[in-house]
Amino acid sequence: MRNKANQQPTGARRNNCKGYVEVKTEYGWVFEHRLVYEKASGRKLLPTEIIHHLNGDITDNRIENLAVMLAGAHTQHHKRGTILKAETKAKLSAAKIGKPSPKKLTAEQVLAIRDAYTKGKGGRSAIADAYGITPSMVSHITTRRAWRNV
Repeated sequence: MRNKANQQPTGARRNNCKGYVEVKTEYGWVFEHRLVYEKASGRKLLPTEIIHHLNGDITDNRIENLAVMLAGAHTQHHKRGTILKAETKAKLSAAKIGKPSPKKLTAEQVLAIRDAYTKGKGGRSAIADAYGITPSMVSHITTRRAWRNV
């Protein structure tokens, strides 16, 4: 039987934009890992239940690689960073290299930044470079979204 909306047959498989395998059912596209778990457990999953891939490979939908978790517990698990592969950690670290770390300013520097900006002694980028901060921080300082008490 073919679906009139996109002409994919029921049972067709595809990878979605995040890499998860989806299967076409009579109700639409469904995550394959949810179907595999539901079939093995003999029950429908609740909307608050998440299927976690134990080895971190989201295309490995073997039942021994799947575990059911409540949404909150799944989020906490990923926040701890326990599933990040070494390659992913290296990419994240490399992305931070060359970016300025936040600099602590003194009240005098904040006043000088405001003075320079209001007197037209340079644009946000030039002032930011002079003080080792970002142009958006210059904007926050001059509009008093940051350093309101100075």
